[in-house]
Amino acid sequence: MALLDYVGFVKLLAEFVAFVTNSEQMKPLIYQDSTSVITMVTEGGGVTQTKTMKTRMNLVLEAVKEDRIDVRYVNTKGMEADRLSESLGGVSFLESRSKVLNCSK
Repeated sequence: MALLDYVGFVKLLAEFVAFVTNSEQMKPLIYQDSTSVITMVTEGGGVTQTKTMKTRMNLVLEAVKEDRIDVRYVNTKGMEADRLSESLGGVSFLESRSKVLNCSK
């Protein structure tokens, strides 16, 4: 559940951008490709393996309920960051390479 790892970072980044651009802070938008994770952090419930995971899930749930962050679903193929953190093979690798490096397949 990588979503739980990055919520604090996303909020800090939004504050930094608002400070640097001298503009009003926008509500951070977090994309997630797992509908079950989205349900857990927007409606609560679910089974967590550890107390730490439950605490982190509740922190995200609280942020969503207080309208401090927004979590939206994106298909796995639309997750650009996955290309940089997961190993790809075959056609997926060629598509990713052409998109990132702007070269032909």
